[in-house]
Formats: sequence, C-alpha cells, structure tokens
Amino acid sequence: MTLRHALGSLEERGLVARRVGRDGGTFVEKPKLELTGLAALSDQLRGLGRHAGARVLSARERQATAAEEAVFGSQSRVFEVVRVRSADGSPVALERTVLPCALFPSLLDEPLDGSLYAVMRDRYGIRPARAVERLEPALAARDAAVALDVTPRRPVMLVQRTTYDSAGRAIEVSRDVFRGDRMRVVWETEIAV
Repeated sequence: MTLRHALGSLEERGLVARRVGRDGGTFVEKPKLELTGLAALSDQLRGLGRHAGARVLSARERQATAAEEAVFGSQSRVFEVVRVRSADGSPVALERTVLPCALFPSLLDEPLDGSLYAVMRDRYGIRPARAVERLEPALAARDAAVALDVTPRRPVMLVQRTTYDSAGRAIEVSRDVFRGDRMRVVWETEIAV
C-alpha cells in the first residue's frame, strides 16, 4: 500500500508514468519544466538551471496579414522568425514570431539563436512589458512534430501571444507549440474575498 501511494505521488508530479497492458509497468519520465507564464522563455529556463537554446528554421521579411496589421497598426511589413527552442539541447517549443519591421530595422542581421527579448532590449531599446497569452491544448501537426521530435498528433500546448511595450504598443505576435510532455505552466493568482 505504501509503495502504491508513493508511485501515485510520483505520477502526479510527472516523474513516472504508469501504463497498463502487456507492455505496461511504471516508467521514469523526464521531469516537466514548470514555467510561470511563457514570456521570456530563455530567462525562465536559465532560472531553472537549464541551458536555453534556439535553432532558427527560417527568418524572412514579408507582407503582414490583415490580422497582423490590425495588431501592429499600419505596419505592412513584418519579420517572421521560426525557431525550435530547447532546454539542455532537447526541443521543447516551436516558435513562430512576427515583429514589425519599422520597430526592428535590420533584425535579420542580428543573432536570432538566443533570446529575442534580449535583442529587443539591447539592440533596439524596446522592453517587453506585458503579454496577453492564450493557451489551448492541441495535437501536434506534422511540421511541429518533426521540429519537436515527437510523433504527429501528440498532445501539445498551443500558445498565442501578443506582447506590448510599456507605452502599450504591440511589438510581437507569436504562435508557439510547446511539448505537452516536457512543459507545465503555473500561475499564482491572488483571490479577493
């Protein structure tokens, strides 16, 4: 009985997985990375003692979509950066980030394999101050599955984010896919009584 309770506790914390059936048993899992919100992923991973990395899949300038123009105002040209984010060399997220060209001229000449927020701060003097993030469970599409090294239709967390500077100006629109087996998002909310 004590062993059963201990295994149940380990399973709740994501440290083991129990499977029933012919190939069943209790298996050790990689611990999930607990993030408090998803903005500034590089900083959070370093805070957890992990090495944050990014591999650029594509980076280009293009015409903004109608939805992006609605967010950025009259900005018709945007940069789109697609990267695989990693923790200790293991892929954890596929990021598709869109930034207005007018705010970040020559962005594609900057190193994009680290923190984009650090580039915003250090190169352009623009500090992300607030982000609106919408999270929803999803199944990995083929391109995301390949990038994240998971099987297609594996559970993932889809995050759509709009980031603003301190003046309330939209500076980023992002659509990220996080591995459901590696990440956990934690919020602490004060409850007014």
